[in-house]
Amino acid sequence: MKKNLLILFFIILILAPINVFADTINSFKMEATVMENGDLRVREHFVLGGTYSGFERIIRYRGLNSRPFTSDRESLEGSAIYDGDRLTVLSVGENNEYELVAPGVPSAGDSDKYTFRGDVIRMYNPSVSGKDFYIEYIIHNMAVVHEDVAELGWQIFSNEMVENIRNFEVIVNFEGEVDDLRGWAHGRVDGNIEIDNDHALLTAEFINANTPVDIRLVFNKEAVKDSNKTTNMVALDTILEIEKEWAEERNKVIRRMRIQRNLAKLSIIVGSILTIPLTYKVYKKYDKEYESGFKTDYYRDFPNDYGPEIVGYLMNKKITANEMSAALMNLIALKKVTFEEEGKNDFRLRFVSDKSKLKKSDQLLVELFFEDIKKGSVTMKDINDYSKKNAEDFFNKFNAWKDEATIEAKKYNFFYEGEEHLKYLLHSFLLLLLFGIGLYLYLTIIYLITPFVLGILFAVYVSLIKKRTKEGNEDYAKWKGLKKFITDFGNFEQRDLPKVVLWEKYLVYALVFKNAKKLARTMEIKVKEMPDQQVNISAFNTYYFTRVVSLNSSLNSSVTRAYTSASSSMASASGTGGGFSSGGGSFGGGGGGGRF
Repeated sequence: MKKNLLILFFIILILAPINVFADTINSFKMEATVMENGDLRVREHFVLGGTYSGFERIIRYRGLNSRPFTSDRESLEGSAIYDGDRLTVLSVGENNEYELVAPGVPSAGDSDKYTFRGDVIRMYNPSVSGKDFYIEYIIHNMAVVHEDVAELGWQIFSNEMVENIRNFEVIVNFEGEVDDLRGWAHGRVDGNIEIDNDHALLTAEFINANTPVDIRLVFNKEAVKDSNKTTNMVALDTILEIEKEWAEERNKVIRRMRIQRNLAKLSIIVGSILTIPLTYKVYKKYDKEYESGFKTDYYRDFPNDYGPEIVGYLMNKKITANEMSAALMNLIALKKVTFEEEGKNDFRLRFVSDKSKLKKSDQLLVELFFEDIKKGSVTMKDINDYSKKNAEDFFNKFNAWKDEATIEAKKYNFFYEGEEHLKYLLHSFLLLLLFGIGLYLYLTIIYLITPFVLGILFAVYVSLIKKRTKEGNEDYAKWKGLKKFITDFGNFEQRDLPKVVLWEKYLVYALVFKNAKKLARTMEIKVKEMPDQQVNISAFNTYYFTRVVSLNSSLNSSVTRAYTSASSSMASASGTGGGFSSGGGSFGGGGGGGRF
């Protein structure tokens, strides 16, 4: 269990950052130029993460909810005056230009093609091609000329951008000579705007999907001397007043976000640190095994007389097809079932006892193999054929046998059956909740990964706890010693081995320990090395033992193959720079998009 948890830890550690950001736009760069006639010429280049057949880019040149322009303050907060007139697509595909085809013609998997209708560009460029996306277009008549200044109000994205964006960068240049440039960016984005003499630069490390982002630039009218969009308003003082209010509102949001992030970081750190002592507490109280009085490495006798399926439950707290094979072999060792060779590489088993004198799980075993599969006797071929033709019946009867064997095993009180330790799963849920909060607030990756990994690992650990009782652990230590003895059977001298007559019984339990093949090969070699006199004295002969060894392997293969076949059949049926201000979504333009 500890080995599996360690492997899981490293897998999550490697894959979690990938999974968090796989379906994002990894890089989005845009260069826009305000032309002297008021048009906005835009070039954008972006790279997607994850898998996709292409990308649909929506480029709005009008706001989705533009109010009519009424020459008042509200019109400068967002109105139709900031809308463009139309959109012209100049190029799609930077070095290898895509082919423009009729809308609806390309299909998923096509490459280097695009369709354009209205304000939607659909680009076919699958991720297997490893190409970037490039678009160049013009939004006509975007700049606004007031009585005192000129202005660009441009919504870069509306809430139609359904992709998260990392490494966002937009630069706005001017074709004409610009003077006294001021600028503001808006949206619930932790970004920044820098104003230089002749350009503005917007940057953000991360933008959540469905987040409107826009920019307002104010500059001298001469920079757009050929523009014909005028308002006859003296606008600068009102614009400054509006942006001041939005900046103050944004600062409140930033302060609130910083408090939220710091609280989230603190909670994640405290929650993660508490996992260490909590894990130790759970381990000490619910998982740490009692110390056994059995101290030696090997146990050569059989610690108890219960069947191999009970031993399987003791060792692993579950019963599998291996235990069913072992239970059948145990009936053979007890002379309740006889066997004989049936042609090449096959055996016939025959039930020769009174079923009513068997325990319930053995009765179910007899009913399946000696009544349902074939009346009285059964071959390995019969078992295989039945499991294929009657998969559901075999599967259900195996489960009925397993359930009964489990009931019988639980009577020995090997394990604590209480579920009190499961209450600690709440701590895992808390850690995963903190992970979700951190993801929502976009904390750095180290804060995201730590609670996620710890939450998953702690939940797995608590769920897998199966502590043995003091008596159960004592039996476990002895059976573990027997397993080691069987594993190292070939290392012992002949004089140190038990009587040959007991070897058949060792084979029964070797099936449970999953080292039966190795033991069988070793026993064949050992028995052939023994003097004939010793074999005869033991009422044992090489031929009989060879057949037992062969039966052991054949029976286990047949039962496990039948179970696997039945299981598979059942499964297949199932302004001057700074941070962004409040607002976002008020100006003309916008749009977004997403992969397909």
